[in-house]
Amino acid sequence: MTTYVFSRLYGRGDFWEAVLQENYVRDFKSGAEEVVELFGYALLLIAVIEFVLLARRWALARQDG
Repeated sequence: MTTYVFSRLYGRGDFWEAVLQENYVRDFKSGAEEVVELFGYALLLIAVIEFVLLARRWALARQDG
C-alpha cells in the first residue's frame, strides 16, 4: 500500500503546489515521493526478514517435535 498507493498520492504535483504555493519546486516533490517509496520497500524488506525467521523457527520446531 505504501509503495503503490500512498507514494503516488503523496507525490501528486497538485498537492505540493497547494502546500508550497509560490515556493513549489518539482525536485522537492520528486524527492518526497522517492522517500515514501523507499520507506515502503524497507517495510517489505522487514516483512521478508520476519517471514524467514518465522519459517526457520517452524522448521526447527518440526525437527524437535
